[in-house]
Amino acid sequence: MEVTRENLETTLHNDALAATATQAARKTGLHIHIAGSAVADALVGTTPTGLTIACDRDAGTMARALASATGMIPVPLKGSRGVVALLPRAFEVTDRRTIVVVPAGSGIDEHLLGAGFTVQAMAFDPDSGALVDPFGGESDLAAGRLKAVSPGGLYAQPSRVLTAVQLGARYRLEIEENTLQALKRAAPALWRVEPRLVWGALARLMRAPRPADTASTLRELGALAALLPEVADVFDVPQNYYHHLGVWGHTLEVMEHLEAMLDDPSSDFKVYGARIVAHMAVSVEGGVDRRAFLFFSALIHDIGKAATMTVTQSGRIRFQGHQEASARLADRISRRLSLGRRGRSQVVGLVGQHMRLGFLMKEGESAASRLRVVRDLGSRAVDVAVLSLADRLATRGEASTSEGVERYERVVRRVIADYFWDRDYPSLVRGGEVSVLARVPPGPEISQKLLDIRVAQREGLVSNWQQALEYVSPDFKGKMR
Repeated sequence: MEVTRENLETTLHNDALAATATQAARKTGLHIHIAGSAVADALVGTTPTGLTIACDRDAGTMARALASATGMIPVPLKGSRGVVALLPRAFEVTDRRTIVVVPAGSGIDEHLLGAGFTVQAMAFDPDSGALVDPFGGESDLAAGRLKAVSPGGLYAQPSRVLTAVQLGARYRLEIEENTLQALKRAAPALWRVEPRLVWGALARLMRAPRPADTASTLRELGALAALLPEVADVFDVPQNYYHHLGVWGHTLEVMEHLEAMLDDPSSDFKVYGARIVAHMAVSVEGGVDRRAFLFFSALIHDIGKAATMTVTQSGRIRFQGHQEASARLADRISRRLSLGRRGRSQVVGLVGQHMRLGFLMKEGESAASRLRVVRDLGSRAVDVAVLSLADRLATRGEASTSEGVERYERVVRRVIADYFWDRDYPSLVRGGEVSVLARVPPGPEISQKLLDIRVAQREGLVSNWQQALEYVSPDFKGKMR
């Protein structure tokens, strides 16, 4: 990751949002600096994920000018005097970034003093092209070092523990020792942070590259123990001979396998790769997509093992019913993080069903059993399938065989293929039609016959409405009209 002034100037010059902010400031006669993480993004040649505009005088006037120029909605931030956020309108799809306009106080240096970390404590003057860097953020960024502006002040703002992890993940930074110790002292106070802010930070971390490394950093800092004590309960839980790692090591490896699969799904799932990418990009709730929810679910998928662990007389470790226990804990965590109904349902559904494909193989895999799984899981079928495969790939103990893994991979691919087929090809007949024509009231019998027709359709035995009805008519003993 190359850090250069040329990157800075070129990136901000070519960024339409930054150019609009500069023009709006000139029209109103205000002097601004582009500050915060946007400067670090530009230094490494990355389009800023958002803009912080530090205004020398009237931040309100600047916010109104920007709102007029961009069509964005200005929203004063509660508890932050003079700070205004500009949010994209719901119908705007070309640029979903936000702008935050802040008063610079008595000067840009004073404003930067309030930044948490040196890589955030930089500003760019679009008029002169000068970089304002009073704490050496540019050199820290180039050296891959995360350093607090004031380590002693981190405890007063524990949310910066999560910010530190986000910055480390975004720019591949190692935490400097004094900052590391300060973050560890601040982490136990994370419970004071508003739950929605915590979930927002965790969702961004789960969406960023190398989520397994992020999870390890969260543990090292004590953030996982503070925010997700249910995860901390499995840090030292061992596993049986099916596994080569304990529960925590297994969890990290599951996340690594997930990332490898989702970064290049065409490698594992061939023609469905692009569709899986599109599927994972769909928002579940609050702008958080399926991919982020999937990695968060992977992080907590085995938390029920701490409470369900038993040891037989022969010394075998067992975790009977751990998926149900994990789902109950996942529901508790989701509520604590203030997730909405859809988000909570997604997390609990993925965690509670992550063993479903394993049970499918034990019961006997067939077109009928796979389609039943697809029907039961609905829109979560792909998510459960890839989580289940990552779980299996991370299970490589003495009792695991390469043949077993290959068979599991084949079943997962078939389930994913069945899911997309089920979306692409509608049913040939509706339940009401079968019920009326067979003179049988709606119920389990009709549901089973509809599944039978669906299986026959999948296997190419029927291809139209008439054939579908003829296929099930013998089962109704001549009643079918």
